[in-house]
Amino acid sequence: MSLKLKDWPTDNDFAHFLPEYFDDLMSVLPIKDYTARTGQLNLASMMPDFFVRPDLGPKMYIAYGNALYPDAGTTNLHIDMSDAVNLLVYVGLPEDCDREQHVAMGLKSCDEGDMDALSRKRLLEGGKLPGAMWHLWHPRDADKIRDLLKKVAVEEGKRLEPNTDPIHDQQVYLDIKLRKRLYEEYGVVSYNYAQLEGDNIFIPAGAPHQVNF
Repeated sequence: MSLKLKDWPTDNDFAHFLPEYFDDLMSVLPIKDYTARTGQLNLASMMPDFFVRPDLGPKMYIAYGNALYPDAGTTNLHIDMSDAVNLLVYVGLPEDCDREQHVAMGLKSCDEGDMDALSRKRLLEGGKLPGAMWHLWHPRDADKIRDLLKKVAVEEGKRLEPNTDPIHDQQVYLDIKLRKRLYEEYGVVSYNYAQLEGDNIFIPAGAPHQVNF
């Protein structure tokens, strides 16, 4: 079981609900012209009141992942309607776990995530625990990913229901086998990042992505 608190608070503005935490978060975000609510490059904040503005957050995610199961994501493949920045504020391990085993498996999972050489070096020599493994794809590759997922569903004997979308339904996590098949059959590669405590990950609007904590 993987427990997760997602998009919290769901029905309130974080700035009004927890104003002190909101100020703390805003103070550490990078590129404030872009990420702050009043940033000069944050176009969503400048939309007229008669438009339905996207929720600019912040929202909180707390996930109890498990490094021993790297092929099961805590957040399945999906697409967001606006750009987003994800800040990892804390990484911890359960008190009743085998710490060395979890650390070793977490590092192995990240190391096998097809990261570039500089990211791999930073991970192994940084001295910090990785808290999340991200896989991102270019927006132009979304339809190719959909085609693969539909093909896999047919191969598994599943029925393709009308008015459904294999990405927007958020039911699939692309494990290493599916990512390899996506590359071999469609030439599609992912951008892979191990997120350490304190790291910010930027997600472009329309980019399929998934994460495993």
